[in-house]
Amino acid sequence: MFGRDSNDPFDIIKSMGFMGGMTDLGSAFGSMGSKKHVRMNGLEIQGEGFMPITIIDGDESIKIMAFLPGVEKNNIVINAVGNSIELRAKRQPLAVTESENVIYNEMSSEEDAYRMITLQTPVKENESKAKFENGMLTLVLPKSEISIKKGIDIE
Repeated sequence: MFGRDSNDPFDIIKSMGFMGGMTDLGSAFGSMGSKKHVRMNGLEIQGEGFMPITIIDGDESIKIMAFLPGVEKNNIVINAVGNSIELRAKRQPLAVTESENVIYNEMSSEEDAYRMITLQTPVKENESKAKFENGMLTLVLPKSEISIKKGIDIE
């Protein structure tokens, strides 16, 4: 199933780079503990810390969803200028007393998370909306008039 020469079922996972240099279990879950820099389809994303995001491109708006467990609403900063969106979030450190020892942890140990997203189209910053509910930040960013897909009538 994994190849004739392999007896280790994790070889395929290792070959995909998921287990290389992993120091804790949390490192296998997305962007936790790592710096990000992604470029694709006219989109650029930079940042660090645990903040999984999804970007959805619609005809008239762009939706950005960011998963921010353990973050309070007042510890989130959002800035938008033209086609650049900045997201910053600060988590409270895990409250552990002197008499307690953490024996297993899948929660992010990083307190800060940051993303700078450069979209391929500019947005209307003053008409953008943000909602934070159950650890999910959702931004709806209306596209600038110059970037909205419009039909062209044929004469």
